[in-house]
Amino acid sequence: MRWSLPLLLLSSVAWADVSVTSSGGFDVTKCTMADGPLRREEVSLDVKKLVPQQAWLRQLSRRHLLLASREWDKSMVLDRASGKEVMQHPRYEKSPTALVENADGSLLGLLELAQGDHRLQLLDVTGKARWATRPAFDQLSDSASTLVAGDLLIVATYHRIATGSQLRAYDLKTGTPIWKADVLQLNVAHSKYWNDVSVEQLGQSVVLRGFEAGGCYVQTFDIATGKRFSAILPKR
Repeated sequence: MRWSLPLLLLSSVAWADVSVTSSGGFDVTKCTMADGPLRREEVSLDVKKLVPQQAWLRQLSRRHLLLASREWDKSMVLDRASGKEVMQHPRYEKSPTALVENADGSLLGLLELAQGDHRLQLLDVTGKARWATRPAFDQLSDSASTLVAGDLLIVATYHRIATGSQLRAYDLKTGTPIWKADVLQLNVAHSKYWNDVSVEQLGQSVVLRGFEAGGCYVQTFDIATGKRFSAILPKR
């Protein structure tokens, strides 16, 4: 893999509290692109040594790496501690977009975004589809971050080089849509761009963090209904 993702110039940003202050120890006044969920690990030596030359890193967590390769025409998941392959998906053209992990960090499977019909598909660790639902994400999305919270699979979808994100919840067993959140967007005009999104649970809230070239944000939502509790966005 070539580690040549474009680096962004870091700058100070003014912030406006849209409703209440952020939670979970995320200080938006000090947020930079280096705080993004992929960017902060990008130069880590323990990650680099696990990525074969002909592959690139799509996503990582504390336990796993999701790799993809045109040469292999497949995607695979590696255990970060051992470097061993724990899952493989043989279709590169429908490359799985996100790791799906249980609360203890063990791998539940992979989430796949099928671009043709906007179908969202959950694959188990054998690569078998557990369920599929459509339409499940906006046309421009090519990436996702996930959170397993009880009986829910919460999914944030976004595009790596475009502004914005979406947040939805599905029944973990069936894929039935449960709610769609009203996410406030930066709506930044741009040519070259970089975007990453993380999602996590804090009590009965879902915390959505966006790391964009145009600025960072944090928004919280009710885990049961998707109702937005708070949002902190860059001041324009």
